[in-house]
Amino acid sequence: MSNTKLAETIRKDMLMLALEALGVGLAAALLMVCLILAVAPSAQAETSDRTYQPNPLSIDEVQRGSLLLKLASGGVSIDAPMLKTDVQMDISGMLARVRVRQAFRNPGSGWVEEGVYVFPLPEDAAVDRMQLRIGERVIQGEIQEKIKAQKIYQQAKREGKKASLLSQERPNIFTMSVANIGPGETVTVEIEYQQSLHYDQGRFSIRFPLVVAPRYIPGHPVGNESVAGFSGSGWAKNTDQVADASRITPPVVDPEMGDINPVSIQVNLDAGLPLARLESAYHAIESLRDETGIHRIHLKQGEVPANRDFELNWVPLTGMAPQAALFTEQWKQQTYALLMVMPPVKNSLTDKRLPREAVFVIDTSGSMNGASIAQAKAALKMALRRLTGNDRFNIIQFNSQTHALFGQSV
Repeated sequence: MSNTKLAETIRKDMLMLALEALGVGLAAALLMVCLILAVAPSAQAETSDRTYQPNPLSIDEVQRGSLLLKLASGGVSIDAPMLKTDVQMDISGMLARVRVRQAFRNPGSGWVEEGVYVFPLPEDAAVDRMQLRIGERVIQGEIQEKIKAQKIYQQAKREGKKASLLSQERPNIFTMSVANIGPGETVTVEIEYQQSLHYDQGRFSIRFPLVVAPRYIPGHPVGNESVAGFSGSGWAKNTDQVADASRITPPVVDPEMGDINPVSIQVNLDAGLPLARLESAYHAIESLRDETGIHRIHLKQGEVPANRDFELNWVPLTGMAPQAALFTEQWKQQTYALLMVMPPVKNSLTDKRLPREAVFVIDTSGSMNGASIAQAKAALKMALRRLTGNDRFNIIQFNSQTHALFGQSV
């Protein structure tokens, strides 16, 4: 590859990564919408001809539910049982692409005007794909400006069309709205996002949230006493401090209820380097390394209730010399590469680090009296013990005035 072509490839690669990062910020301003142009054949007839009479639901089905259905007549809401959630993670080096597939069922014998579902995703996830599957039909989502997407969705809902709308309420909370669900119909929503991994102290980790935990909602309630449907389906009312409280407070099922919202998780981990340790913090897993070096990981139980987050951690096997891993991908007849370099073990760098200068500033004012000044002095002594004979340091104390221990670092 010529230098000119290589530079162009690198520029394109950097632009793609920048757009991916930008997508996290834009998600709050953009919504993803998909719809079927064909009108649901009997949705309007069900609404006008008779009052909707849902099939009786058992207590277990309601408690398992996390999709709130708004009936086509009267605006009454019921819970729909979630059939399952399937999560697939494809990890290459420092990047992960995750696909989340969630299936719901309309348990009634009539049309449902709208289903609203609140669910969590990682706060640094960049959602770039949504797909709605109803029966044999598959609809791809499009990213639109927030106001435009809402208008398209509301119009499709009024016209009895199949439509869905994905909205970001908080960096880690999303709302999925699905319009005009037929009797006994199963709706499957697929969402894909990209995410950069967390690396700290030689360990990689990825976390997938499975619970929207109860939130503190300050302020005084405003507006209507009740909330339902697209305007909000949570347990909290909107307040003067949290204007969308009803949208971010879904009912949380007691984990002791047992098998709630069954979840399966599959992970394809291409770490690029041999691993010293691979473990899950909160779930039992099974892992098999295939001939290509990819770790195929799944939950040991197959399916688990969605009562705690899934976290996977792995530590590369490091030695006295740095290690490198190169990942390549073909896209639109172009080759893109990601180079990951791991530092050697810490002990090999002890005698090689450059001399450093450290200036410690410590508060000695009256507010530090007692345990605070004792803790500050202990921290200062620990920092001083870590210095070597090649390092320089100074200590500055301040209260109503400042004073340096030395005229210059020594």
